[in-house]
Formats: sequence, structure tokens, C-alpha cells
Amino acid sequence: MSIDEWRDYGIYMASEEILEVKEVARILKVSTRTVIRLAERGELTAFKIGDLWRFRRSDVDDYIRQQIQRRQQGGRS
Repeated sequence: MSIDEWRDYGIYMASEEILEVKEVARILKVSTRTVIRLAERGELTAFKIGDLWRFRRSDVDDYIRQQIQRRQQGGRS
């Protein structure tokens, strides 16, 4: 990557909101245990810092979009 690309990447990453389990649960209106299960199954993209799950806001938004599309296509929710 060029210096400009690294700078742009750094700006992007600095602006990316990182959420905790309880915040994701509040957004999705589900329990914290459900959020953890989704992460463990790989249905909701997440990463761990030590023992703590963390989520990028953009991944949560993508998950919501995918669920809406599945519903509209007649798939399971």
C-alpha cells in the first residue's frame, strides 16, 4: 500500500464505530446471549479482545440488511 492508501485506511478505521455485546443487543432488540450465539455461529461478524466480543457497526448494519433481504425473499429469519 502507498502512504496515501495507509492514511486513508487509518482514517476509515478511526471512524469505524466498535460496539459491545450489550449495544448490539439493544440495536437488534434481542438478549445479549442471542448476540453472542450469532457471533459464535459466524452469523454476525465479530471479533474478540481477550474474552470480550466486539462488533463493527458496519457489520451489524450488514447483518440487519441481510435479514431484511431474507425476509423479503421468503427465507427464514
